[in-house]
Amino acid sequence: GGAGGAVTSSSPTPGYNSFITGSLILEGGVGGDGLTGGAGGSIVTFFNRPSSPGSPDSASVFGGAGGDAVTGAGGNGGNVQGVQVTTSALTLFAVLGGNGGLSSAGAGGVGGGLIGGTAGNQVASGGGSMVAAAGAGGVGFTRGGVGGSVSGSYNASNNANGGVVAIAGAGGDAFGVNLATVQRENPSSSGVSAAALPLFQQLWTLGSANGIGGNGGSISNFTQPAGTNVSTDLVAGNGGSTINYGQTSDKTTGVGRGGSLTNVKLAGDAGAWAQN
Repeated sequence: GGAGGAVTSSSPTPGYNSFITGSLILEGGVGGDGLTGGAGGSIVTFFNRPSSPGSPDSASVFGGAGGDAVTGAGGNGGNVQGVQVTTSALTLFAVLGGNGGLSSAGAGGVGGGLIGGTAGNQVASGGGSMVAAAGAGGVGFTRGGVGGSVSGSYNASNNANGGVVAIAGAGGDAFGVNLATVQRENPSSSGVSAAALPLFQQLWTLGSANGIGGNGGSISNFTQPAGTNVSTDLVAGNGGSTINYGQTSDKTTGVGRGGSLTNVKLAGDAGAWAQN
């Protein structure tokens, strides 16, 4: 499938963009479906520095989803990189990476990341709440896609009682399972005769190799600057599952690893720490 269109270096002229009022929406194109999925479009380098302090009042930035695939890999989700919206009236800043595409016979697409630059993805001088979520990895036959990560400076809300939520993408599930695993996990089945059991097991087989779940995305180098009663919640991505095989007694598994939090600097109040 074809790649979705990107929004790249298309910032309004500084000081002359007070006409952007109401809601500001930037959205990458969705990748096309095909034998191989097309990549979702990214949003790269967009600065909004209005001459009027009250515009816009909300901003939404979306990376495009990756396309689905029949035989090859699913398309990667679009990234969001280097986006800055500066306004004192901003009530909500939503930044979402594109989800990776599904693959019926290959690997799922990688989730789109949220990547800071010199300016980072941020509300630089005040505003309300911020939601930043990287894209989930796509479901795959041989392997789930890796979840998108959140990296770079996301100094978001310095308003009193503001809120910041940053979520890394979950790893994609994998659904391939080979005959040896089916035979191990289903040595017998209620209502199936011994003569019919080999056919039953064969019908449960999906491919010649067990699929591997995608790793969850991580959050790194995240900064929340000074704020009064600003609540910040950071959630790393879960690893993908192997939905057709696996037991709790297995010494090794094909499930994806969960993401991590590293080099985080917060001002304000953080939510309760928890480990899954």
